[in-house]
Amino acid sequence: MKSYSEIKDLSQYIKASFYFWLILAGFVVHVTFEFIFIYSGNKLMMFYNIVSITVFGGALKFLHKHQKIALLACCIEATIFLTIATINLGWSAGFQAWFVPFIFLSITVPFKKRGIFYALGIIQSIIYIYLYFSTNLKISIFQINSIDDFLTRFNIIVAFMLIFFIERVLQISKAMEVIFLQKEIHEIENIANIDELTGLITRRQMNDILNKIDMSLKKDSGNFYLIFGDIDHFKVVNDTYGHKCGDVALAEISAILKNECRSNDIVSRWGGEEFLILLQSNRVGEKLNKNKVEKILNRIRKKVEEKVIEYNDIKFSVTITFGGVCSANFSNIPNMIQAADKQMYIGKKNGRNQVVIK
Repeated sequence: MKSYSEIKDLSQYIKASFYFWLILAGFVVHVTFEFIFIYSGNKLMMFYNIVSITVFGGALKFLHKHQKIALLACCIEATIFLTIATINLGWSAGFQAWFVPFIFLSITVPFKKRGIFYALGIIQSIIYIYLYFSTNLKISIFQINSIDDFLTRFNIIVAFMLIFFIERVLQISKAMEVIFLQKEIHEIENIANIDELTGLITRRQMNDILNKIDMSLKKDSGNFYLIFGDIDHFKVVNDTYGHKCGDVALAEISAILKNECRSNDIVSRWGGEEFLILLQSNRVGEKLNKNKVEKILNRIRKKVEEKVIEYNDIKFSVTITFGGVCSANFSNIPNMIQAADKQMYIGKKNGRNQVVIK
């Protein structure tokens, strides 16, 4: 899975690539216009279009380092060019049609701070409406002599307002999609990090937690413990009563571990009938010691021993053996895990249903 920085870099690359082709297309269009203006002998448009070609060419050169400025320069230049072209060549030349895509471009640019683009989109809309009346209809926008005059102004203004309203709706829809996507990602992460049967965190998630601890272990005060827990004779339960019954036992024991451990302790299903527990200090400055840890684990051990597990008409009990070590004696987590596992197997050899802490 890609990291956030990698995804961000990819997004920037795609955005820059899209704008490169967009600005390049604009550059080619202006070069084409230049030949047309030279052929038609329109000196005003011919000379101003050289400015347009220069702006778009410069934008291509500086796009990589100054993406936002390059795009803004092209949008402003295009607005000026289209205004001059429409006034100079008339409505019939069709240059005003370019305002519509440029308005959409201005109000939908994917920059965090895009207020200046939004303002430009409003200016472009006002210019288009003004040109429609002054160049096409050749009347003042404020001159209303009939209901038709009013409807013409009302409809064109509301139509452009609708463009901005639709953009807002799209932004809200996009935000909602992001929220739903984040929710789905969170649910997927929970599925990956929480064991379905026991409700405990998975070995993978526990490893992630321990890796973070491992990086600062040498600087740590040493007051946390890693504990291995293993249900005694669990294979006998599976062989005697079946795996479904074994699953019930695992779920019941896991519930006890979750309920009896303190709020800041972390319990994981390490594999099969094995559990790995991280016991931490409750308060700043508090240090766990062997006696406190043994007291916590013996309380849990007795709860497990006293629990009557029921499955259909079957009733039975199990015991659990704990083995653990303190971080004060270790410089890394892998060695702690190995040592805690060893202590647990010492408890197994000594008769099971006990707590062995070194």
